[in-house]
Amino acid sequence: MGKFGSFILGIVVGVAVTIAVAIIFAYFKTNSAPNTIQNIDGATFFKEPQGTINSKKFQVLQVVTQDAALATAQEHGMFIGTIVLLIGEPNSFYDEQIVTVPAGKAARQIGTYRYQTRMEIVKTVPIVKFLE
Repeated sequence: MGKFGSFILGIVVGVAVTIAVAIIFAYFKTNSAPNTIQNIDGATFFKEPQGTINSKKFQVLQVVTQDAALATAQEHGMFIGTIVLLIGEPNSFYDEQIVTVPAGKAARQIGTYRYQTRMEIVKTVPIVKFLE
């Protein structure tokens, strides 16, 4: 094989390796975040779950992502309690939905969520997930 053949072969191999590396990076990036919860702007997650929110029902105020929604905890039979970012269950939220904590689980704080209201007030609320 001549110099020109070696040159062309080098280009072909270089392009093939570049494409292979790009595919590998894309695969690991896609599989490292199995859901959109970890990618919510303003969310900070704890290493271990913290306290429990003493409510068995929540009403969705606003859907943030398919698997995360701002919700109000029920207190004294009314949805006037703590505002939380509810994640994980039922994995598909809609406005004004009533979400009940499943039997055997509790609403546990796993982080904090910082967002800005329409009136440009910055709020920080607990991120809550139903855990055993």
